[in-house]
Amino acid sequence: MKKNERHKPAVLLQRFGLLTIIAGIIATCLSIYNFSDKNLVLMVSLGFIIGGIQTLIIGAAFQAMQMHPNKNELEPDPS
Repeated sequence: MKKNERHKPAVLLQRFGLLTIIAGIIATCLSIYNFSDKNLVLMVSLGFIIGGIQTLIIGAAFQAMQMHPNKNELEPDPS
């Protein structure tokens, strides 16, 4: 299995997390004028930012926990 294929789900999670954070920041900027807990768009956009950060952390943890190939698997067979 190639290195890129092994880390693809983790990288995909990190990208989704980054996109969620960006969407949350944009929505926060558009709805910050009425800063209160009754502003549903603001509360949802803050949730997007928090959820995006958690998704980034989970993606990084998945990438860190991937099984690394043994050194023997990388070297060609001498026979």
